[in-house]
Amino acid sequence: MSNVNERCQSTLTCTFRDKDGVLATPTTLKYRIDDILSGTVIKPNTSVSPSTSSYDITITASENSIINTSRIYEERKVSCEWYASTTLIGSADYLYRVINKHKIPLEYSPSASPSVSPSISPSPSV
Repeated sequence: MSNVNERCQSTLTCTFRDKDGVLATPTTLKYRIDDILSGTVIKPNTSVSPSTSSYDITITASENSIINTSRIYEERKVSCEWYASTTLIGSADYLYRVINKHKIPLEYSPSASPSVSPSISPSPSV
């Protein structure tokens, strides 16, 4: 799971594949972003028309804001579905953490430390 500092823009690169694992260029990508614990919709269902077999979703700094400031981090889920016309050809979920920079504990394990880069790079694929 990637970490992103709160109030930092990040990018999720989606690479689209069909059910056989072959690269595909969908006519429509639908995605949404949700906070996992609270169920808060961070970004409602959004549709775009990719022109290649990959697409960069920009997650804005405001979308990476902490909802509950008493938490050290919040987990977010980006849910993606891609279509050829009206036929669903793939879907994937991507989880990441938004790190509360003002609530970092004095003692923490290296695996819980925030990432130095606000960018998300793994690509969801089927």
